[in-house]
Parts: sequence; C-alpha cells; structure tokens
Amino acid sequence: MKQIAGLLLTALFASACLAQPAFEDYPVDEVYDGFLATMRMNSHELAPQYADEANRQTDIGPNFAGVHTLFTFDCGANCDELVVMNTESGWMLAHFKTCGSHEFHLESRLLVINPDSERCETSYYLASAWAVEPLE
Repeated sequence: MKQIAGLLLTALFASACLAQPAFEDYPVDEVYDGFLATMRMNSHELAPQYADEANRQTDIGPNFAGVHTLFTFDCGANCDELVVMNTESGWMLAHFKTCGSHEFHLESRLLVINPDSERCETSYYLASAWAVEPLE
C-alpha cells in the first residue's frame, strides 16, 4: 500500500512539473482600442529591416497581449520570424525566429514559440507593456 501511495505521489509531482503554461493563466487587464501607431525606426536595432512591411500591416491592430501587434515574416521552409510591436507607441519590443510555429492570443500575455515541435525547443515568453521576456 505504501508503494502505491508513493507511486501516486511521484506521478502527481511529475505531472505538476511537466505542466505547460496556459494562456488563461496570463490574462490582460484590457485590450487597447486607440490610435494605431507605425513602427518607430529607432525603437530596436532590427526595426529598419521590418518597419516598411509592419507599417503596411498596422491596420490589423493589436492581436497579442492586449496592446501588441505580432507580425509574422516568412524566412524559408519551416521558418518564421516574429516581430512584436507595441501598437500604441510603435516601439518594436522583440524579434524571434521559429521553426514555423507559434501561438499567441489577444487576451493573453503568453507567447509560445515552437509548440509541439520535434525539431526545436519550445519556449515561453510573457509580455508586458514594454517588454517580452522569457517566462521563468
């Protein structure tokens, strides 16, 4: 009986350690509904490379973390480049290369890079108004 109880506790602990972050665990307070800024060229070292195309797409408005626009650029087979811009200010906050998959939601601050990828490690990031940083 003690062995069964021990195995159950071990299984519960292992499943808790392997639990993936959930979008609903990182909600936004509100969704921005104001002026849609264009990307500021001086906001990030890579902004000049992405600004023209991002500015053509700014009319989509926020699509990530309530106030950010996440743009996707193709970089080849099974490769996407992601650019995150604060829609209100026009500041480019982050740039990511993926193995072609990512998940995000307007009403969540969580960004998942390479979910369920067999080739690349899955990474989790959290957005604030002014940064997108690794989830720890």
